[in-house]
Amino acid sequence: NFEGGERGLADADTVILRCDVSKTERLRVFLHEMGHVAYLSSGVELQSEYKKLWEKSGEDDFVSGYAKENEFEDFAESFLAFVEFGVSFREMESKVLSEKYDFIEKNFFPDRVYNGDRSDFALAFDMTKL
Repeated sequence: NFEGGERGLADADTVILRCDVSKTERLRVFLHEMGHVAYLSSGVELQSEYKKLWEKSGEDDFVSGYAKENEFEDFAESFLAFVEFGVSFREMESKVLSEKYDFIEKNFFPDRVYNGDRSDFALAFDMTKL
């Protein structure tokens, strides 16, 4: 737990969470921050590959508005969507989103598919606050 405006912070090997938010929001912030850990510890080659996906993304090729900020936030939001909203993420009608889903599955969750789905999944600005 820490004081400040952010609900979470992460680098390649550390996650810090604010705990004065709801249990659901805390879990989503944790998954988002773990996305940062996974991305930042993945190595330059994988980061470069994902950055290319982010760069070719059009307006409808993001799981949230926040994902449009940069490739780091895009990956973290997509990581969260992969784990918590797997069915909805897989069913989104976007070639680039499908490539992002496949990238995360292949490189971070091989042979592991999350079938979680929630009625509150939507293209929101910040999925951690859904």
